[in-house]
Amino acid sequence: MLWTADLHTNTQHPHVHLLFMEKEHTMDRAKFTQSDMKYLKRQLLSALERRQSYCDRLETSADDVFRNKDQQFRHLMSDVEQSLLDNKTSSSQNSSKPFRKEEECSMPHIT
Repeated sequence: MLWTADLHTNTQHPHVHLLFMEKEHTMDRAKFTQSDMKYLKRQLLSALERRQSYCDRLETSADDVFRNKDQQFRHLMSDVEQSLLDNKTSSSQNSSKPFRKEEECSMPHIT
């Protein structure tokens, strides 16, 4: 079972959202034992402490870290999309040209 959690402090009542996922679906509703709950609480606390330590090192808030991560991800996806479009355009323009001879290729010839 995989799980993730997120602490929300953007309301008057801080709370945690938990999400559980199974690699293979075996149950629709889980029931946790007391020891399961203790384990989850320790893991959640540990994850929150690691997040806080990371933010302290960066001298920023978790909100800023994730906002920056999201902006970088959007920028990366835009660059990838543009690169794919450029390659598609380039490929269609070069489709009538014959393949280069082996000696003109930048890749080494493997025998």
